[in-house]
Amino acid sequence: MRKLLRHEGPFRHRNVRLYAWFSVLYNARAYYPVFAIFFFALGLDVTQFFLMNMVWAAAIFLFEVPSGALADTIGRKRLVVFASALMVAEMALLLCAPQNGGWVLLTMCILNRLLSGTSEASASGADQSLAYDTLFEHGDEELWDDVLATTMRWRSIGFFVAMIIGALVYDPKFLNWLLGTDFDQATTLRLPVAIVFVQSLFCLAVSLRMREPVREGVEPCPLGERCASAIKLTLRTAAWVLKTPLAFRIVLGTLLIDAVVRNFVTINSEYYRLIELPEFTFGFIGALTAGLGFFVPTIAKGMLNRYSPITNLALIAAM
Repeated sequence: MRKLLRHEGPFRHRNVRLYAWFSVLYNARAYYPVFAIFFFALGLDVTQFFLMNMVWAAAIFLFEVPSGALADTIGRKRLVVFASALMVAEMALLLCAPQNGGWVLLTMCILNRLLSGTSEASASGADQSLAYDTLFEHGDEELWDDVLATTMRWRSIGFFVAMIIGALVYDPKFLNWLLGTDFDQATTLRLPVAIVFVQSLFCLAVSLRMREPVREGVEPCPLGERCASAIKLTLRTAAWVLKTPLAFRIVLGTLLIDAVVRNFVTINSEYYRLIELPEFTFGFIGALTAGLGFFVPTIAKGMLNRYSPITNLALIAAM
């Protein structure tokens, strides 16, 4: 893990370092421990909340393949910058959304989830490709597993810190005890979102410093031709997935697993409140889960070497 801080090994390449920091800043979001109660506090009801999450999941699913095709045609850096800009916009919407604002609030929240899902789909794979292509460019592609493992561990640390801070700053009782202030819930409601908004600005700055690696055999062409090529590649990829049983099973299995996990993650804060846990504890529970992620690279490597992709997918589904 020290290699990232010391710029050693694969992290001597700037793109690889920036990928690791981008991954930490993009994923460790301080509003996750209070996700559901934040939206309910804004004034959404249960039906609106689940509608919002359906838009989020649909955006990720529908834009995943097109974003990969765009990365191959217009460049990975442009897509990562685009994802960062969308993150800035989605967080700005939550900061400005009017509490108990009726249809205006619902529209802004749905737009937030649409931008969030599109951003996740755009960043997914494009950031990793920038790092891997950089390693390949310098003949260091065999170090890719080390990059993934190190980045995952740093991401777990980021989650650990974000979960604790997010829940603590949301809880006015804890802040008032700690700082001797007299904050109410209306004051602390958007503090976790404000923290993530600042992170989004750092993500944008990091993505702008990335460099598009040189890819052999890729000739520059007009933007219109590149967009047309991206559409054709998207359709070919979708057709290939439907015709390839292994790929189809993996995509379908991942989608079903993600749907369950995403719903649990988004409503767990409301469940904790239902069983009357203090709000400041939400972050510690999330941090404990994030801490377990520190050991995932070692476990994943062992499973990858021992089992087939379908067996690994079945084990994850069982968990």
